[in-house]
Amino acid sequence: MANHRREHPIPNAKLIRNIGGKLEEAYNTLRAAVDDMNGKFFNLLYYLDLVRYDDTENVVKAMVEGTGGIAGYFIARTMRDVEEGKVKKEAVVKAKWIVDENTPPEEREKRIKKEQTEIRRSLALKVKRYIDDFQKDNYLGYFGVDGYYKRAILLCINTLYLAEYGVEIDTEKFIAFYKDRMAASESIIAKLHIEAADALNRFFAGAVPITQKELERYFSFDNGIAEVRQSSVNLESYCRLGNRVTKVKRDKK
Repeated sequence: MANHRREHPIPNAKLIRNIGGKLEEAYNTLRAAVDDMNGKFFNLLYYLDLVRYDDTENVVKAMVEGTGGIAGYFIARTMRDVEEGKVKKEAVVKAKWIVDENTPPEEREKRIKKEQTEIRRSLALKVKRYIDDFQKDNYLGYFGVDGYYKRAILLCINTLYLAEYGVEIDTEKFIAFYKDRMAASESIIAKLHIEAADALNRFFAGAVPITQKELERYFSFDNGIAEVRQSSVNLESYCRLGNRVTKVKRDKK
């Protein structure tokens, strides 16, 4: 049976670390979601012979819905295999329900509908039996992936692929996907970036070079955000920055 544990190195993890920040945070959320999904459901997928490398999107959509989603995928995928001739109808339903060249033309349409119904019914019973057998020795989470993780997985579904050990993230595709989403807010962030630089320049007003030491004299970054360093809020520290002239409007007489 396939092993769902994270015993394999994360592909191109260095690319994520080199960028860091919010992108790395988003990647780590997706990584946790994918690993959680694999841990809960990949062994069942493997047991049902549903590791279809050419159908990753539908496999993932089934897995996030848990046991019911995987059962539904088993039925839909097997019916597709029957239609494509990859699975013989005889392996699924009794001969009396099969439409073939001996079926009278006037009965064909009605019989085809009945055949499809019987195939679906047979597959539903079969997958239930398989799942019941599987869960005798394995715990199953019936309710699928947690909602927060589910949203992360479905949002990034085109960055995922199937490996022999479970669903995996294509790191380069994830970075490209994240950059595409960032493009929509690029102009807003660029404007804020410029405004932040202008604010710093106005604060120091050319009195001293803006260095890391000067920034830490007036601001603290202990909590991951810029805050006024209270010890610098005094006349002496402001004297280093020089006098600022305040223009007072006079009433015209």
